[in-house]
Amino acid sequence: MKRVLVACEFSGILREAFKLKGWDAWSCDLLPTEIEGQHYECDIREILYSQHWDLLCAFPPCTYLCSSGLHWTRRGLRDPQLTEDALDFVRMLMTAPVQSILIENPVGCISTRIREPDCYIQPWQFGHPESKKTCLWLKNLPILQATNKLCFSKSGRWENQTASGQNKLTPSANRGKERSRTYPGVAAAIADQFTNPREERQMTIKEIDCAGCGGTGFFLRASTKILSWEPINFEKDIENDFEVEKCFCNCLNGQIEQVLQNRRSRPQHEDPLGHLSDNQVIELLSQSESTH
Repeated sequence: MKRVLVACEFSGILREAFKLKGWDAWSCDLLPTEIEGQHYECDIREILYSQHWDLLCAFPPCTYLCSSGLHWTRRGLRDPQLTEDALDFVRMLMTAPVQSILIENPVGCISTRIREPDCYIQPWQFGHPESKKTCLWLKNLPILQATNKLCFSKSGRWENQTASGQNKLTPSANRGKERSRTYPGVAAAIADQFTNPREERQMTIKEIDCAGCGGTGFFLRASTKILSWEPINFEKDIENDFEVEKCFCNCLNGQIEQVLQNRRSRPQHEDPLGHLSDNQVIELLSQSESTH
């Protein structure tokens, strides 16, 4: 039986999702688990190196890492060493002796101080009408695919947002704890896709006429790696239930910067490549040009 360790999780939500997949799933946190189950109430370092784990999923505390909190440090109101210690903790998790690793955190300084994330996700991509842009750093794991994309509310904001776009949760002793719980839809997707990975396949592209963007569009298929490009049989791929998405862009003439500007001007929920970083899009488009 394969074993997964869910680090820095007190809720037990992801642990139980893996349990449903037949894995020997354990969570670990300094706090007791909210859902009865296999849980270590200790420092993750006490068990990470002493046992064999096939998969590590870690949710390092974001208090001193996320962009929304770093302003306290920049204004001299918080010891900068707290952020340095938090980054060292993330580096320890990323380099743990485990075959496959997932690190999750909100947008923050991990991206600039360690490395860019492999993808971004939002709760509304997994059936929750809320917004919380989250970074995933992956080792030997596929890009997490959306399972239930919701339409943007006519109100112009998601259910967890105020009119100004801020989170509705007011400051309180439990605010951090409430916001740190994994969304069940995200947990289910992680457990399903990371325990039943599709056979690794090449990313492929098909040029089509795209009136919606006033230029050339592409159909692309997501993959664990950008390996190469080749023509695809679009209908056949649809029949095989591959993840095919429409990318509104015009890149045949090397207009990569224009593509990136278009991405930034488009709401993320309308960007079919919202789960990819700019660097991944650049690599994707550059390879596409080399085929023409």
